[in-house]
Amino acid sequence: MIPQPANIAPSIMIRERTWPVWAKRLVTMGLIVHLTSVLMAELAYPPTSPLLRRLVGSFVPYYEFLDQGHAHRFYSDIGPTAILTAELRFGDGRPNRTVRLPDRSVRPRMVYQRQLALANSVFDEVRPALSNPNIPLRSGWGESFARHLCLENPGCTGVTLRLQQHENPHPGRLIEAATVPGIPRVDPDAEEFYTTPTLLGDFPCPPK
Repeated sequence: MIPQPANIAPSIMIRERTWPVWAKRLVTMGLIVHLTSVLMAELAYPPTSPLLRRLVGSFVPYYEFLDQGHAHRFYSDIGPTAILTAELRFGDGRPNRTVRLPDRSVRPRMVYQRQLALANSVFDEVRPALSNPNIPLRSGWGESFARHLCLENPGCTGVTLRLQQHENPHPGRLIEAATVPGIPRVDPDAEEFYTTPTLLGDFPCPPK
């Protein structure tokens, strides 16, 4: 009988690494505080009770520290949508081209969100000038966007920017149109819900 070779490989014991108890407790407490703050922000958004509004007040410094003043209940209190349109002119005989922000057809949807944020930023810049004729109507974001279009579109000689808002149809009107027989449906994208465009400026493209 031939003896089998002995297994001379040393037995390796792999010790599982883990956090110390104090670190686990610290992370657990941090998660509890953060999740509680998120839940309180959700529940305390109007309409709500005075008790919840008082309780959420204790988390206000935490929200300010994280810059999360608008991080909860996205689009729960949404107002009109800012629409930024750019008319591109070309010097080589091509017809003018219109670029709309936000563009509903753009993909991925995160790009749509970025376009929406840009249009809203432009509107926030010129908001004081829209209500006060003594304030110059000027947007640094808009000028930067015009320069970007000039660079991204060879042959473009100038960009004209206009800004308008898309108003939300009244909810009561939508409900009535959907429930009462004989009342036509409401088209939320109809022209009646768009404000008159405001000219932001005409920006010539720098020579190449």
